[in-house]
Amino acid sequence: MKKLCLSLLVVMAIFGSSSANGDIVGTVDVGNFGPGGFVDGGTDPAAQNLIFTGSLSGSVVYGGQWGSESSTGSNDLNDNHVFDGEANYTAHTGLSTMTLTINGLIAGQQYDVAGHWRGQANAATNTPYTITGFNGGPISITRNQEVVSASDFIIVNPTGTPGTLPFGILASGVASGTSLTISMNNNADQFIVVDAFAINAVAIPEPGSLMLLGVLGLSIVSRRRKTLTV
Repeated sequence: MKKLCLSLLVVMAIFGSSSANGDIVGTVDVGNFGPGGFVDGGTDPAAQNLIFTGSLSGSVVYGGQWGSESSTGSNDLNDNHVFDGEANYTAHTGLSTMTLTINGLIAGQQYDVAGHWRGQANAATNTPYTITGFNGGPISITRNQEVVSASDFIIVNPTGTPGTLPFGILASGVASGTSLTISMNNNADQFIVVDAFAINAVAIPEPGSLMLLGVLGLSIVSRRRKTLTV
């Protein structure tokens, strides 16, 4: 039993100082066009009204029609979000597009890309995302935006209400370079919503730590087997 306790203490000493999920590199708030609250294509300067935190930077390009709205207590990052506005908000055929480029990554590092949206009854159940910039090529997925994003990460909401917000993982992979892109379009069954994204650097133990953990694990298993046979 003493050997088992000692092994567990050593394992805790190796991994106890690291977060289970790694470290949030930064966030980007896409959902704010400023005064006017509407962008028709990517030429409007308001489309670049992005708010980055941490070590991230970047830009966004819109195609088609988009609107933004802001209200206190909206469950949005900084109390604002963007939605597609194609054909006076009646059609959703894929003509409204958004491509967000995020810079500041480290090639070879594993990352999670997470998104936040507040959830609303008239949002799409099949909002499409494509993440490009990971080894192995683009990753395409859909998410149900009628319900709030998953709670893989809880992140502080700097100027909005409530004070923290859930972010759900959209994709994970190893960065092929120093930037990635997140693309969306409104080829969906209702409105698509763009609010905020977060980048998480996944903590990967050093090879020496993994080898030591393996040895300790064998010691623990051996000790358990011995105890069961007594």
